Amino acid sequence: MKGWYHWRPINPRLIEDLLKTESSDMLTIDYLSVIAKTSEERQLWRLLLDSRRKDYILLKQVYSLQTGTSPEVDQEVFQKPESYEQGMHAQIRQSGHRLSLLEQAYQEAGDERIRQVLQLLIHQHRYEGMVFRRLTALQ
Repeated sequence: MKGWYHWRPINPRLIEDLLKTESSDMLTIDYLSVIAKTSEERQLWRLLLDSRRKDYILLKQVYSLQTGTSPEVDQEVFQKPESYEQGMHAQIRQSGHRLSLLEQAYQEAGDERIRQVLQLLIHQHRYEGMVFRRLTALQ
């Protein structure tokens, strides 16, 4: 059928998994920006904090568009990293996990507007990878 379009929603649990780390994620990144050793590191963490803040806003919008409701998820509890390095490596691992969830959501999305937002989030996480590489190089 020419012109036939099938709208397919994303599994809401996928977005919920991304949203449940918002509180601990934001607090951890903010904490790492405070204990960073150099002004360049602090600036890079602030860039990441701003990026994540925007990511979570977009993810909530995607969730609302998909389900018609606002997301309600149990937030993970913030745990202060044992060290700056441990916190940085945990954020790097989490960023990789988030990227794989975003890519999975992109594959599931049938709505072109949602796909565009997810593609933006995927590109933003790839950019974060460059920021993490710079932070690692500064160690």
